[in-house]
Parts: sequence; C-alpha cells; structure tokens
Amino acid sequence: MSSASFPDIGLKPTQARAAARRAEREGKTPAEYLRSLVERDLLAGGSFDEVLKPMRAAFAKGGITEDQLDRAVAMARRDIHAGSRRRGKK
Repeated sequence: MSSASFPDIGLKPTQARAAARRAEREGKTPAEYLRSLVERDLLAGGSFDEVLKPMRAAFAKGGITEDQLDRAVAMARRDIHAGSRRRGKK
C-alpha cells in the first residue's frame, strides 16, 4: 500500500502547506496526520461503545479497578472543593 500525501489527495497548495504545518506542530509526518484524521472521522461515525473501546482497553491494561478509580475521583473532587472553600474565606 502506498503512502498518500497532501497533494495526492487533491488539496490545494495552500491547504497542503497548512496541513503540513499542522502535522509538524503535532509531531507527525504528513501520512501519520492524514491517518489520524481518518481514524478520528471513522470513530466519530461509530457508536459510543466503539469510541470508548480503546479507552476501556487502556483502562483494563492499567490495572486499576473501577472502585479504585471512583475513590480517586471522589478524593480529588473533595480536595478541589476544599481548596475552593479555603480560597473563598480570604
């Protein structure tokens, strides 16, 4: 399979240059940038379950349980709210 470039897909020269700059800012090659756009578009058209599948896999691989995550989020929320209350009393 060949690698597509910006001119290959019919972008105007100004669009190709802008896309190349965006790819560079994101630290990607033009082909990687194009692939990420296609992947994002395909995910956007999928079900919510399909969109969450990679995140669920990463979560499972990380070794943390849902209960542990719930506790960590609850603690962080308490800390944030406590900090807001302390700043408001000044």
